[in-house]
Parts: sequence; structure tokens; C-alpha cells
Amino acid sequence: MRKATDPHSGCTSKKNRCEFQTREGLHRSLQPALVGRPVLLYISPMATHWFSPPVPVRTERAGLTRNVNNVEAAGQELMKWTKRGPKWNQAVRVCIACIADQMEPEEARKAFLAAAEEEGMLRSSE
Repeated sequence: MRKATDPHSGCTSKKNRCEFQTREGLHRSLQPALVGRPVLLYISPMATHWFSPPVPVRTERAGLTRNVNNVEAAGQELMKWTKRGPKWNQAVRVCIACIADQMEPEEARKAFLAAAEEEGMLRSSE
């Protein structure tokens, strides 16, 4: 049973994640496959952590490619993937650290690129 002070008491649970709105913005708690406890992630409505060049990845719709050019979009894509290997886990951790301003967006790009390649989601940039 959760305590009344637990921020997760108001969350809506969705398969290894939960979300709820706070005054600071949207709170998302992720529970990566290789981590035993939830990882808190605050997505500021103002801050976008851009990187270049974009990473082209496969989407759910056949034939469509998404060019991911920021850390927040990379995190969204990572949460959609069903295969979650060690490079996926590392990319999630790096994206979280970048959003918390503990790492640079370029590091998130490198980790996302490696995860996309490992998961077979990477498309050619042509």
C-alpha cells in the first residue's frame, strides 16, 4: 500500500511506466527492463535538448522513417520499441541524464544511434 505522500499515488499505470501531471510539468516514471526500481523523468514543457545530425529510425507505419533530432523524441521512440537490449537500456539512462542536464545531447544521440542499430530500427540517412 502506498503512502499518501508518494507521488505515484496519482499516476496512471501503463505497462512498466506511469504518468501524472505536476506544477513543474509532466512526470514520467520509467522502469527499464534491466533496472529494478523506477527511474524518474521530468520533461520540461520549455526545454528541448537538440542534437545533430538527426538519427533516422523505422516507425510503426510501414515505409515511414522518423528523423529523431532531440533527446525527448529519442526517449519517446525508445519507449515504443519491444526489443530492449543492453544498448536500449544505456540509451534510456543517457536520455534521462541529458534531460536532467547531467550529460550533453550529443551523448544521447550516440547512445540512441547504438540502440537503434542493435534493435534493427536504424534506417539509412539517404
